[in-house]
Amino acid sequence: MSDYLYDEIKKAIRDAALKPLVVCGAGVSIQATNGAAPTWSGLIRSGIERVANIDAAAAAWADQSRHKLATDPSPTNWITIADELTQKLGGSGNAEFAQWLRDFVGRLTPARNDLLDAIRALGCPIATTNYDDILVKATNLLPICWDDHAGTLEFLRGERDGILYLHGHWRSPRTVVLGTKSYDSHANDERRNFLQRTTALHRPTILLGSSEDGLSDPDFARLDQFLTNWPEASRRYWFVRGEVDPEGLPKPVASDLAHHLFPVVFGDRHEDLVSFLHGLAPQTAVPRRPMKPERCFGRDHDQDELIAALTGVGPAAVVLFGIGGIGKTTLATNILYDEAIEARFDDRQWFADLTNAKSADQMRAEITRALGFDPGQTTFDFALSRLRSGAPSLLVLDNLETPWNEERRSVRGLLQLLASTEGVSLFATFRG
Repeated sequence: MSDYLYDEIKKAIRDAALKPLVVCGAGVSIQATNGAAPTWSGLIRSGIERVANIDAAAAAWADQSRHKLATDPSPTNWITIADELTQKLGGSGNAEFAQWLRDFVGRLTPARNDLLDAIRALGCPIATTNYDDILVKATNLLPICWDDHAGTLEFLRGERDGILYLHGHWRSPRTVVLGTKSYDSHANDERRNFLQRTTALHRPTILLGSSEDGLSDPDFARLDQFLTNWPEASRRYWFVRGEVDPEGLPKPVASDLAHHLFPVVFGDRHEDLVSFLHGLAPQTAVPRRPMKPERCFGRDHDQDELIAALTGVGPAAVVLFGIGGIGKTTLATNILYDEAIEARFDDRQWFADLTNAKSADQMRAEITRALGFDPGQTTFDFALSRLRSGAPSLLVLDNLETPWNEERRSVRGLLQLLASTEGVSLFATFRG
C-alpha cells in the first residue's frame, strides 16, 4: 500500500463529518473467538450435519451435498445448498432453523478483545455481515437489522448508535441472508438498496475480515455492478493479509478501479491487523470499565446508597471514604455493572485510576487517558470534549487522595471544573 492511500484512510477516519463505514466479515468473529466462530462455509457444513442428525431420511442428501461442496466449492454451490438446508429445517420461520442458528452462532462470546477494541477505537460506524453477537457484546451497542430502514437511516446519519447487521441477526432468523430466497429479498427491497447504494457513493468503506469468497457474495456483486456506472463513488478499502518485502513493508496488490475496491495490505500475519488499526486510530483508545469483581460481599447497604445517589435527579458528586484495603475500588467497580447505573449512563462511563497521579497535571493526564486519548498528544481541554455533550456521564476517580494530598488547591480547582461540566456525575474513592 502506498503512503498516499494510508494517509487518505487516516484522514477519512479523522473526518468528523462522514467517517468510513467499517464492515466486519467472518474473519473478525473468528479472531475474536480464537477460531470458535464458523466461516460461512463452516456454518453451511454445520447445517448439513444438523439436517442429517434430525432427519434420517436426509442422509443421502447430506452425503450428496458434502460431495458437491468438496468437488466444486463455488459460491453458487454454497448458496444452492444453503437454500436446501433452510428448507429442510422448515424455513427461516421454523423453530428448527432458529435453534440451529442459536447453537452455532448465538452462543458465541469474545475470547479476546484486542481486535474488537482496535475497531471501536477507530471511532467509525460499524456494520457486519456476520449473524453473531460478538460485536454487540464487545461494544454494548444494540443490533440494527437491514430490514429496519428507519433505524438504518438514523445510524448512517449518526443519529443512532448501534451495530448494523447487513445480512441479518440470529435472534431474527427471518432477516438472515443465507440462500437464494433471502438474497432475493435483499435484491427486491428497494429502500434497503437505496440506502446501500447511497452509502457506497458518499461514504468510504473499510472491509475487515472479508475473504475473496466473501466479496463474491451476490449482495456485494450487485453493488459492484452498480458502482461501475459511478466513477465518482467513494473508495472501498479492503484490508488484506499479504506479502511484505525484506524491510517489512507491504508489497502492493492491484486495485479494482472499476469497482472502487482498493486492497490494503496490513501485514503478513493476521495478528498484524490490530497494530495496523491502532496506527490509523485518531489517537484514541476504547474507554472501558475494569472487569467486574468476582466477589463483593457485605456492602449491600453501601452499594444501594451509592447507586441511589448516582441515579437521582441531575448530576451527582459522590465520595466513598474508607481506610486502605477495605474494598473501595472493588465496590466502586461493582456498582458500574448495576442495571440502574448502566441504564442511566450506558457506555458513557469512564474510570480513571489516580494511584500514581502525584500532581494535578498527572491527574489530568490519567483522566485524559481514561477518556480514550493519548495524554502525550491530546490537550486536557480537547479530551473533556468527550464529556461536554450534555448526556448523562459518569467519571470515576479512583484513589483521589493521591493527588489531593500533594496539590490540594490545584486538585480542588480541577474537581470544580469537572463538576461544572453539564451532565457529568463524579464518583471518587478516597483513602482516609
